[in-house]
Amino acid sequence: MTGRARFAYCWLPAIGWAVAIIVGTSLPSIPGPDLSAHNKTVHVIIYLVLGLLLLRGFMQGEGWSIGRSAGWTILTGGTFGALQEFNQVFIPERTGSLADVLANLAGVSLAAAAVWVLTRREGEEDLDG
Repeated sequence: MTGRARFAYCWLPAIGWAVAIIVGTSLPSIPGPDLSAHNKTVHVIIYLVLGLLLLRGFMQGEGWSIGRSAGWTILTGGTFGALQEFNQVFIPERTGSLADVLANLAGVSLAAAAVWVLTRREGEEDLDG
């Protein structure tokens, strides 16, 4: 696979998801069902998906270890989530909140932790078998 093809395969899903988040958080209101009662859960799920896609990029695209990938996923995903909340301060009918920043951080952290555990378990099975 060429460098560009590998980049596209490994990173475009994360970039596309991040763009969708930017567009969604830049709208005064999001069309569809009212999920305000589940706001924090929605934040965690959206950023969990982002975390998984970032991990894919770091691990497959850059060839990094799970530890390094998890650290960078939490750092970049958490920073991105904080910046999106800050951006919402300037959008009519939207607000940014520290609770949402923490929910975003929780989502990317859960993704990193889940992949860390699954990767470690696979490594233990390899050693046993």
